[in-house]
Amino acid sequence: MRIGFDATVLTQERTAEANYLVKLVRGLIRENPRLEIVLFAPDKICVDYDPWINFPQVTRRDPHISRVERKKWAAFNLPRLAKENAIDVLHLPAGVRTRLFRSPCPVVITIHDLTPWLRPGVIVGFWRNFRYKLRALIWTRLADKVLTVSESAKKDIARLCCLPEANITVVYPGADDIHPDVPTKEEDAGHLKRWHLDGKRYIICPSGLSAKRRNLDLVLNGFAQFLRQAGEDAVLVFTGSVMKHEGAFERTQRKIDMLGLHERVIITGYLADKALKIVTANAEAAIVTSFYEGFPAPVIECFSCGVPVIATARGAIPEVAGDAAILIEPYDPRGLAEALARILGNSAEHSVYVQKGIDRAKAFSWEKLAGEILKVYTALVKA
Repeated sequence: MRIGFDATVLTQERTAEANYLVKLVRGLIRENPRLEIVLFAPDKICVDYDPWINFPQVTRRDPHISRVERKKWAAFNLPRLAKENAIDVLHLPAGVRTRLFRSPCPVVITIHDLTPWLRPGVIVGFWRNFRYKLRALIWTRLADKVLTVSESAKKDIARLCCLPEANITVVYPGADDIHPDVPTKEEDAGHLKRWHLDGKRYIICPSGLSAKRRNLDLVLNGFAQFLRQAGEDAVLVFTGSVMKHEGAFERTQRKIDMLGLHERVIITGYLADKALKIVTANAEAAIVTSFYEGFPAPVIECFSCGVPVIATARGAIPEVAGDAAILIEPYDPRGLAEALARILGNSAEHSVYVQKGIDRAKAFSWEKLAGEILKVYTALVKA
């Protein structure tokens, strides 16, 4: 069986869709070493993904093309490439962001969430929003199988796209460790020193500064209130991508200065896997305060690193976190401050949430995801 993937997400900075794709490819090869996998992309795949996709069973079709050609690559080149490479099933892991086309073989589409539809302002411009919604409506009907990553996302897709829930299959992503290698004490010390975190108690916010839905006002207001009330000597660390266009980064910096937190906030930006694991694992607690998540990967990544999580009770977060996280409302900085005081001020409660998180993370497996999706491919080929 030959499985093709639209691997456009692998030509860009790390995203949830890119992580999903590379972990799925690795899992599929482990499930069935006789599979043949072809990755189609309009540009060279980033070398950062090599450890996950460098298998004899994986072929890359990623010629560099011009920016103009790249815009219409999916609509005009992808179906032709699928036919030329005798693909049995074509999988689109970036969901409805892929341009519309008619495929020569069965198509599986993964829709991680419909955030731009649910959160106005994520996509700027009337026509861009219109195209996004139109693609969602059409792709959910064109695809032979629609996959998503949580029951919450499934309900949203069914409601917004007027699709029967029976037509959508939920397959949870995995929660394996952020990096398979165990860092040495020297590596730990080196990375913590680089970010001036050695010897400090700190709280990590792993969602980055890249989107309004991350609800940064809650994080900053709640952290400032916690410092005032508890008198703790703690630092707040933002990891993840940083959006520096449209003035978002500058607004965040002004908020930090206004609250007097410029010496208490560290922004690392995107971190490589091992550095991220070290910075995460040494945190006292993690905060994930999105207004909406189709699947909150940072929550289970923190769980797997033994870090207690405080998160907003929105989207799929309650479904995925269960009782392993302290859940708060997205407009309640006082609730966040109190939750931080519970975790950082009570070692017994801290230990309870560490263990709950580790146990909860075991429920999510990339191997399980690959096995379930392989069954979907097989059924489509046999149909």
